[in-house]
Amino acid sequence: MIRLEGIGKAFHVGEHVVHALADIDEVIREGEHVSIMGPSGSGKSTLLNVIGCLTDPTSGRMSLDDRDVSGLDSDALAHIRQDLIGFVFQSYQLISRLDALGNVELPMVFAGIPRSERTERASELLRLVGLEDRGHHRPSELSGGQQQRVAIARAMVLNPRILLADEPTGNLDSDSGEQILQLLDDLNDKGLTIVVVTHDPAVARRSDRILVLRDGRIARRVSGSEATDLASLFGVTET
Repeated sequence: MIRLEGIGKAFHVGEHVVHALADIDEVIREGEHVSIMGPSGSGKSTLLNVIGCLTDPTSGRMSLDDRDVSGLDSDALAHIRQDLIGFVFQSYQLISRLDALGNVELPMVFAGIPRSERTERASELLRLVGLEDRGHHRPSELSGGQQQRVAIARAMVLNPRILLADEPTGNLDSDSGEQILQLLDDLNDKGLTIVVVTHDPAVARRSDRILVLRDGRIARRVSGSEATDLASLFGVTET
């Protein structure tokens, strides 16, 4: 499903070159639930952005669903993202002037899906995340947990094969966070491939595998049950 070969990413900061990623080799199989952990600045979000075709690697090759995406132009990458990938972010990134239904419909607008189908599909996704009675509420009228559920519904509305989540519970209280994690578990149980960036071992424990980054490299690969040990070894904290 996701194959990374020698992936590197460098940024120019003034006269200096910062290597955010170096020599990343990894395969994430279809239907896996993988967490990416590591201290601040270790390259977690950069790796997620590379996997999501939001930033190009400086070196190496990547394939998604057996298709080599290395060197594709921006239009081709946009189609890859539309066809394969859903994104969920810590800050929700909902459009404030749109209600929940409108936010979920938005990717379908850009995909050229007719209005009647958009409304039907968005309503079904809101039902799936338990917000069928909040469709006409704007983000300011929803709790943080409800906003994140709208964001997940939006990410799922084009039936992606891969869901990428960057600290999806970072802004939520423990109860709301648990609801989001259970929703992700349910989607994974249905076959969705999920990759989550997190600093929280309690979140990582729910995954099949954990990739621990340090200085832009994969320092360790462990199972979800070992997440507690990672807190002391790699500077991530239990919350």
